[in-house]
This record gives sequence, structure tokens and C-alpha cells, in this order.
Amino acid sequence: MTEETNDGGGQTALAERPGLALSRAFDELWTEIQASHPDVPDCGLFVSPIAHGQDTKRFHVLGHFGKERWQTQDGKVLGEVVLVAEHLARGGEEVLETVLHEAAHALCAARGLQDTSQGGRYHNAVFAAAARELGLDVKVMPGGRGLADTSLADGTAEKYGDAVKKLDAAVIAAKAQARKDDERRKRAGGPVKFVCACQPKRSFRMSPSVAEVGPVTCGQCGSAFTEAPKPAKP
Repeated sequence: MTEETNDGGGQTALAERPGLALSRAFDELWTEIQASHPDVPDCGLFVSPIAHGQDTKRFHVLGHFGKERWQTQDGKVLGEVVLVAEHLARGGEEVLETVLHEAAHALCAARGLQDTSQGGRYHNAVFAAAARELGLDVKVMPGGRGLADTSLADGTAEKYGDAVKKLDAAVIAAKAQARKDDERRKRAGGPVKFVCACQPKRSFRMSPSVAEVGPVTCGQCGSAFTEAPKPAKP
């Protein structure tokens, strides 16, 4: 999504909206990871708010990898990697760690390796090896989750330095836009109705600030929810 801006000299330019810039920075980071590690597969990449009703304190979910979630027009089946929007303000390096963690899951899936058990909670030695291959340090996670505690190894942040800077800039812009959208929402009187291609059967209300972060996809029809057309005035 773009918006028109004026440079002060009468020239109108198209400026990238913060949500799109964030998605683009995520995509560029993934491409850079693939350049260094060609076995990391293509995936659907999304920034999404945490699931409605989920306790963010109890479920400190930073990201997620899902196997075989999407099919392209040419029949290729892709996994998906989701970054949870509420945790992006941690900073570019922390987000990089999350992306590499999920990339390790994607790498294992591409190689046909079982890297977790207990519904994906327990991370085994196979996952740890893939994570280290991608530039992460790995430790045992308290609470019976195995080798899930990852952090950036020495040199990894520097290796992806430009991508990290773009992530930081995109997150800052998205947060600024979110504040503007919150103010607009308050003036408008509340959240906005969104619908997918299933409409009118499926709809929900969402604040503009959340919608701006990135697309929210319907699990039924696969389309993104968009703002519902306002009814025509009589």
C-alpha cells in the first residue's frame, strides 16, 4: 500500500506505507538468509497480531513456523513463517534471532527431519544442529521444552547488519503509524469492520493500527481480510 506525499516543490511522490515496508524488510532478510544457506526453503512470510483471546503473558510467542500451509499457482507447497507483531519492538537483532529460529524449523522441514515433539514444544538435537548451522547459539530451555533457547552467535548480527537496520527502521515507522491510527480510531469511534472473500459469512472488527502492521489471512478461503465497504448513505 502506498500513500501520496508532497516534497514541497509541487512534486507528488508515492511513499511506501509502514506495514508494507515492514513486510518488505522481512522478505529481504529471508532472501539474504537463503543466499547464505540455500537449503532454507521459500516460505510464506507474514507479520500478524497474536491470536485473538490468547494470553500474551502466558504464551510468549515471538514467531511461528507452519509446514505445508500454502500452495502457489504452479502447485508448489510452501510452509509459512509468522512474526508476532506485538513483539517486534524488541529491536532488529532480537527479531533476527526469531527469524533464524523459525528458519531452522523450515530447514529441518525441507530436509524431511523431525526437529520437535510434544506438539512442537520440545526442540530436539536435530533442531539444535540446524539452528547452529544458521548462526545461533542453543541452550536447554527450562520447563521441558528441550533445546529451544536460541540466541545470536558471535558475528551473526554483523553478517545481517544491513537487514537488521532495515527491520529497525521499518518497526519504528510502523509504530509511528500505529500511534496515528490509534488517534484516528479514537476520533472515528472505534475499530473498523474487516471482511474476507467469504463475506458476508466471515467478518470481524480490528483497529487500524493492528491492520497496518500486516495482512491477516482467513484460514478458510486463504484471502486477506480487507476493510469492509461503508454502506452508501441514503
